[in-house]
Amino acid sequence: AAQRLQRETRRAAAIRQHFEAQRCQAKEAAGHAHDGSAGDVEVSLGLPDGSRTAGRFPEGAPVAALFALALSTPWAEHRSPWSVSLRERLPPRVLRPDEPVTRALHRSLILVEEGLPGDGELSEDEGTQGESEAL
Repeated sequence: AAQRLQRETRRAAAIRQHFEAQRCQAKEAAGHAHDGSAGDVEVSLGLPDGSRTAGRFPEGAPVAALFALALSTPWAEHRSPWSVSLRERLPPRVLRPDEPVTRALHRSLILVEEGLPGDGELSEDEGTQGESEAL
């Protein structure tokens, strides 16, 4: 029982470490000027728990800023998601962190989807201090 608890504690710590690295990476990719507080493009994010958050971004800001906003919510802080994806409802498509925020996103609702670790991803992270490339 003690070994199981120790394994679960290590697993939770690895997931949290991965989440924090992912959030930091998203914020760096977004740039400090794109924190969701200013801009002409207003975007709402629908989170997996049913809550919503919104931000304002300048046209041309990287979509990574939307990822950073999603990863800075109370939902993300509580869940420590392994990864997130952002999906437009109409037209249906997945947003990439490296694409720009466009006027077409103004007043749209972007769905945030939580990703779980794939086979082998968590066991690799548990033993290392490395960061993931994926947001």
